[in-house]
Amino acid sequence: MKHKSSLITIILFLVGFFLNSNILAQAQQVNVTLQVDMNAQSVSELGVHVAGNFQGWDPSTTELTDDDEDGIYSITLSFDQDSVYYYKFINGNDWISAENVFGDCAGNNEDSNRSLNAGDSDFSTPAYYFGSCSYAIFG
Repeated sequence: MKHKSSLITIILFLVGFFLNSNILAQAQQVNVTLQVDMNAQSVSELGVHVAGNFQGWDPSTTELTDDDEDGIYSITLSFDQDSVYYYKFINGNDWISAENVFGDCAGNNEDSNRSLNAGDSDFSTPAYYFGSCSYAIFG
């Protein structure tokens, strides 16, 4: 009886340990609000989208909204903390309508994707002008 009780105790300990380890191993999430200023653009009737390595680079899946109709389109997404992400804004829902950016907001000099580091707390990107690293509104 004593061995059976000890075995059950060991099993329960191991199950608890592995469950707790799995929970701790999961990446912490931060909310990031992506914003793009479309005031100088004729916005596609198909909407404004974002594609990136966080959603499989699908140009029609992730639509931004402009709820207050100020020309700033945005979406809040959950990202893994302290991770780097690459993305593009799309005026429509296909790659022909995707922006290309170069400069400070681009991932590197070899591509035309935007980049961001999700960091360890929630934040909003500047409202970049579509196709530019410049912005008028921050946060």
